Amino acid sequence: MSPTGRDLTPAEQAHRTLASGFWAVRELSEMVGGVDNHVFAAPQPFLQDLVVKVPRVAGRDRFSSAHWATEQCLRVGFPAPRVLRWAKGSCVETRIDGRALDADSADPAETLAAAIELGALLRRLHEVPVTGYGRLSPGGRGQHTSALTWLSAVRWPDGLDPDLAGRAKAMLRRFAPDLDGRPARLLHGDLTCGHVLIDGEGRVAGVVDWESVRGGDPWLELAGVSLRFPVELAEQVLHGYCPAGPDRAETAAMAVYRIRIAVALAAFHLERGEPAAQRYIALLAADLDDLDAGAPAAAPRPVGSSS
Repeated sequence: MSPTGRDLTPAEQAHRTLASGFWAVRELSEMVGGVDNHVFAAPQPFLQDLVVKVPRVAGRDRFSSAHWATEQCLRVGFPAPRVLRWAKGSCVETRIDGRALDADSADPAETLAAAIELGALLRRLHEVPVTGYGRLSPGGRGQHTSALTWLSAVRWPDGLDPDLAGRAKAMLRRFAPDLDGRPARLLHGDLTCGHVLIDGEGRVAGVVDWESVRGGDPWLELAGVSLRFPVELAEQVLHGYCPAGPDRAETAAMAVYRIRIAVALAAFHLERGEPAAQRYIALLAADLDDLDAGAPAAAPRPVGSSS
């Protein structure tokens, strides 16, 4: 609340947060933000530039968990911003400059090489042990005690065809015992090309936006990459992570995890009336068909393909 008794605007909240930490505030500008946060750039004279995040919905932030996660990243040599200050209403972190991994203006060969580098870096991230699956607390403890309880905690969207939902539920029950008991590791939880920044030399400068940090099987993260990255980039990330390729059990795990992720993403887009929901529903159906046929794939089958 401001001295005048009215609620602060996001920009005013960002200014107040910077001032409280004795950082410069004169050139604050709003960047392209995400679903959850307003994001402001805050250049700093003689110091590393900063980013200030203010949640779009008051009280709905996970900055303390992001702080814990990024400290673990820096400990194992995974490039991430450093969270300098956080509270219920805002967060200040160091700014990582660079272009998105899938930027249209990038050199294709350079982008493929960066995807391979990202895969190798993810192996470092996945060395960090956590307790439990799902969203992590500030101390690295997941909401669910095991993969089994996490798999069963799916929110099934109303707009999903009942027959398709029934097949998905049956497939998760079928494979859950095979996936249960796998050690949980630190996962970014929302890994997209836009969250991977590439520097001027074509190297991975850092991975940003850690508020969705999770615990889980590392192959869950790779499953998300295979679902959300362009196919050619997902293939290179997987190559950098596992040059020999996943074995049959790992491939099946990726396909099953994609079912869980696809249902969640379909629900997200259906609630907003966005056409992207249909893509995830189609990919869900393709993975179910492949698993039924005993031929799971490391990458989702392109929508409309028959094999």
